[in-house]
This record gives sequence, structure tokens and C-alpha cells, in this order.
Amino acid sequence: MPSLTEILSFDWIEGNRLFSIVFGTIMSGSCFAVAVPTLWWFLPRQRIWIFPQELDPKRRWQFWFGMFGMGMAFTNALCRYIPHGDLGIVHPVFFLTTIAYVLFLGTRVAAVALGRPRMRVSRTALATSLALFVAIPVSAVAYAFGL
Repeated sequence: MPSLTEILSFDWIEGNRLFSIVFGTIMSGSCFAVAVPTLWWFLPRQRIWIFPQELDPKRRWQFWFGMFGMGMAFTNALCRYIPHGDLGIVHPVFFLTTIAYVLFLGTRVAAVALGRPRMRVSRTALATSLALFVAIPVSAVAYAFGL
């Protein structure tokens, strides 16, 4: 059984080609599972709010969180499907960002789908979350490429 130090080193997310493809597919699929209903419910004929209507009357937050999820889905897949050299912290950061996105928005999507969207949300929380979801992976990629 691996030690806590080994798990936190994130060496376990770097494996052979099969592992990379399976892991990328799972991470990508989890982002798709959240982003697709988020964007589907954004369509004019759907008119379903993930966030309270008074907080997001035109569903702009919903749209941008859905677009971010689609971007993460494609990035997770392509980064694992296309062989490349070591990118340092990029894979661990994308993994953690995916987990945070799925936990943050996925619980909200599930609550709306089940008809129980009573969770409190603020504009500050939405803005901070989206900014961090975008800034942290972009910073990791910039760091990996020495930008």
C-alpha cells in the first residue's frame, strides 16, 4: 500500500500509455458530465437556473462555468491522449482543478437535477471560484513552459 507521501507526490498519475488514456478519459468524462447539463440548461428553450435566478438572472455565470468545464474536458483528454514530455506540475494541477470543479459545480448540477437547489451561493464565491479555476491551470502551464 502506498504511503501518504507517495500519494501526495502525485507520481501515481504518471503511468504508461494505457493508464494515461484511461485516466484522461475518466477526468474528461467527469468534466463533460457536469458541463453538458450546465450548458444544456442554458439554452433558451430550457431556462433552468443552476444558480439562484436573482443572483444570475441571465445565466451568464452558468454559461461560463459550463464553458470552463468543456475546456477542461478537452484539455484533460488531449493532454493524456497526445504523448509528451514531463510538464512538471501541470498534471497534478489539472487533476486537482478537475476534482474541485466536479465537486463545486457537480454537486450543484446534481441538486438541480434532483429538484433540490437550495444551496446558498454568492457572486463573490462564483467570481472567485471561476477565477481560480482558470488562473491556476493557466499558471501551471505557463510555469511548465517557462513563460
